[in-house]
Amino acid sequence: MNLYISALNGSITEEDLRLAFEKFGKLKRVFLAKDKVTNDSLCYGFVEFENKSDGVKALSMNTQNLNGSDIRVSIAKTKTSSPFGGKKFGKKF
Repeated sequence: MNLYISALNGSITEEDLRLAFEKFGKLKRVFLAKDKVTNDSLCYGFVEFENKSDGVKALSMNTQNLNGSDIRVSIAKTKTSSPFGGKKFGKKF
């Protein structure tokens, strides 16, 4: 199960995300979005759990404080096609 994490503090790292969410279960991947030029955090990311039930438990982190910011946690929505020719887009992490 993939979760979308937003409203992150700009100083948070992928390691911070991993530590905050691994207590709910085994993670497959952690991704923190960064600006391609400056490498600054874009204040959102994703965590992917091996088991759906662990991801459901991790939804309890919604509105919890993480490194000084009340984060938002929701189920990630996947982009499967584009209205421009049906090409697939979006980045899997």
